[in-house]
Amino acid sequence: MAIQKTLLAMQPRLTGEFQMVLDKAPPIDYLPILKVEVASGQPAAALPQLTEDVALQLYKQLGFSANIEFVKAGEIASEHKTKRVIRNY
Repeated sequence: MAIQKTLLAMQPRLTGEFQMVLDKAPPIDYLPILKVEVASGQPAAALPQLTEDVALQLYKQLGFSANIEFVKAGEIASEHKTKRVIRNY
C-alpha cells in the first residue's frame, strides 16, 4: 500500500504501521484520521515536527492529507493481518 511505503521510508522514527479511521460513509469530504505508530524511543518533544514531516511526505508522495494521530509502537501491528481501515459508520 502506498501509505505504508511512505511511512516505512520514515524509519527509524516510525514503525510503518498505520490505520485509517473513517467516521462517515463516502464521499470522504473530510480529513480522515491516520493513526501512525511511532517507533520506541521517540521523545514527545519531537512529535510536532514529526507530524509536519508525515503530513508533508503523504501530500508530496500521494497528494493525500489526513489528521495525523500517533500511537505507541505495537498498538496497531498484530500477529495476523492488520486491519488498515476502521469504518466507524
